[in-house]
Amino acid sequence: MGLNTDLTKFTLSPKELVTADNLEVMNRGGVKKRWGVTPLNSSSYSATVHQIIEWRREDGTLDILALIGSDLYKVSQSDGSLTQLQAVNADRIPYYFLNGNLYFIDPGTEYYVYNGSSVSAVTPNGDSSNDLSPIKKCTMAYYHTKSHRIFFAGNPEAKSAIYYSEPDDPTYVKGTSVLYPTRAEGNVLGIQVLMDAFVVGYNHGMWIWRGVTPGTDAVWEKLPTNHGPINPEAFALTTAALGMVSNEGIFAVLPSIIGVNMENQAGDQYIKNIAKDRVSNLMKDCTDPDKIRTVYHNKSSRFLIAYCDDGTGKNNKVLSFDFDTKGFSLYKGLSINDFCQTTDGKLYAAMDNYIVEFDEDSVEDLDSDGTTTVIDFKMKTPPYSLGNPFLRKKVHKIIVAYKNFGVIIDIKMSLYVDGEKVDEFTLSGDDSGTEIITHRQKTYYAGQKFSLEFENNQYTPVEIYGFGLLYTPADTGGEKVNVR
Repeated sequence: MGLNTDLTKFTLSPKELVTADNLEVMNRGGVKKRWGVTPLNSSSYSATVHQIIEWRREDGTLDILALIGSDLYKVSQSDGSLTQLQAVNADRIPYYFLNGNLYFIDPGTEYYVYNGSSVSAVTPNGDSSNDLSPIKKCTMAYYHTKSHRIFFAGNPEAKSAIYYSEPDDPTYVKGTSVLYPTRAEGNVLGIQVLMDAFVVGYNHGMWIWRGVTPGTDAVWEKLPTNHGPINPEAFALTTAALGMVSNEGIFAVLPSIIGVNMENQAGDQYIKNIAKDRVSNLMKDCTDPDKIRTVYHNKSSRFLIAYCDDGTGKNNKVLSFDFDTKGFSLYKGLSINDFCQTTDGKLYAAMDNYIVEFDEDSVEDLDSDGTTTVIDFKMKTPPYSLGNPFLRKKVHKIIVAYKNFGVIIDIKMSLYVDGEKVDEFTLSGDDSGTEIITHRQKTYYAGQKFSLEFENNQYTPVEIYGFGLLYTPADTGGEKVNVR
């Protein structure tokens, strides 16, 4: 089940971990070192990569765009070289695709269209009811396929407003085409689509738009929850639910919540806090919630959350949740400004000076200065009472099964007895050609609770399949007392 930081280590399930740094729980049990990264650009951009955008063209080709420094660029997927498209004033731009074009907003500056060869300001529809002035101030945009309308939000002068265009016309937004919640929900913090419903996340809840034509079949109603996203990047659509990072936890918003009466209190079958009693404390330690970035990676079924917990304003950790194994783990050693999953399964990340790709064959990370760094693998089990928690036991042997990656691999295994580290051992690979090594380590330690810690800080993969402790009751030195 992976990492648990909420419960005391003495109340954890034997299947949970006290420490789960830079690892992933495997589908059939055991753990492995997480993927590393490889840089797309070999030379530094000498600027912060703020945002990465995938544009799947109508002819099937794929373009990667990136907001680097104060410019929007087209990025070569072969060597990371850049082609400048447009200077911008913001470090993030809302965007959407329609009719073979990319539309984006430089909030507070201009509303643009990129046709694949040049960027120009959007020419407004000439109707007298058209008003694009609030649209140019918005920080969020989304094309809703069901209604063929573009929705906009994040106008600092109307923070709870949702604007919508005329069908399939991004140049035409009537001055009266604006929605507000009928209750005091706060500011719009995120927009996304779940099934056919356009979802609007506020500070204190979520609303949905369903249907096509306002005043005829469109429905604007509140979902039965008081939870909303923590920022516009906190939504990520997964295969089973809408993932959402909130001030109150990490939620899986299920499609079944649509249509539920607001007067009902939605239970776990509609919206589930997957962080509760597991990693809620990690989210509480987040010092810069506006910097949180999320992505759902289809290939690995992982929901990744980059966040900052050191007050620097730079994301320094990534929390991973595997929807297949339901296991949490923590990535350390990466500073990620943005994620981008492409339709062909690649997962890119924006860093200072570099764009990197998560690569299952990579065993290293990258610093912002271009130097490669080792991935420090570390896992620690909760204390095992091995039966009666109040009686002393003597452990005679530790048995570990792990993958043989050759003579280059060394895994440090430490034994803790009643909270104190008493010994450490080395699990090594060999050149025998066997796939799995079963290591048997004799020990002579006695106590009430035992835990194991495994570490590896080499440029090598790691896979641990299982372990066991052989023990017998220890002589306590006391006398048996019969209680009647």
